[in-house]
Parts: sequence; structure tokens; C-alpha cells
Amino acid sequence: MIVASIPQGTSAAEIEGDPRVLGAALKIATIMEGIGYSVFARIVPLAVADDLVGGMARIAWQRFKPFVEEERVRTGTQKSWEWFQWLAEQLDRHGASKTSLKVGAPVAHRDWEP
Repeated sequence: MIVASIPQGTSAAEIEGDPRVLGAALKIATIMEGIGYSVFARIVPLAVADDLVGGMARIAWQRFKPFVEEERVRTGTQKSWEWFQWLAEQLDRHGASKTSLKVGAPVAHRDWEP
């Protein structure tokens, strides 16, 4: 919830200035990086990633993007968090989950049967 509470447009310096926020952001980004590559490698279907973490991936990328862009400039490489960005972009392009930020799984899938 820490990452979701970062105001959109927060600068890299502001994220880095709060160790609690930076730690949470780095943890979420690392998880999303692994999920992003797993989707790319077709280990995890995009629809599964969307159902499981689609909302958080989109929100976290929006909040963390300024930090990533600054990190890429600072390090001189575009590889920093590349699969996290890729995942967020693919979810925006192809996401077809029945759930959303306004409709959760209990509502979207209430008629599910085993």
C-alpha cells in the first residue's frame, strides 16, 4: 500500500528521500520485473499476470516511473527495471481482465464454479 500511496508525479529525489517508500518501491519493482520477464518468456500468460497483479503493476509503474527514468540517466543504461516497464505497457495494450480498480475478483467472478 505504500507504493500505491505515492502521489503521481513524485520525483525520484522524493522517493529516494524516504527510506520506507524507496524500500517498498524497490521490492514491488523487483517482483514486477520477474513477473514481466516471466510473461515475456511465456512462462506466465499475460491474462494470469493481469488477474493477479495487473492493477498493482499499473499503479506502481505510474508512481515509480520518474525514479526509473532518473536511474536510467544516472547509470547510463536502459536495462533498469525494463521488464517492469514492459509488463505495465503490455497490460495497458492487451489487458482483458474482468477485474479492474473498480471491480474486484469477488464481483467479477462471483458465478465461478470448479
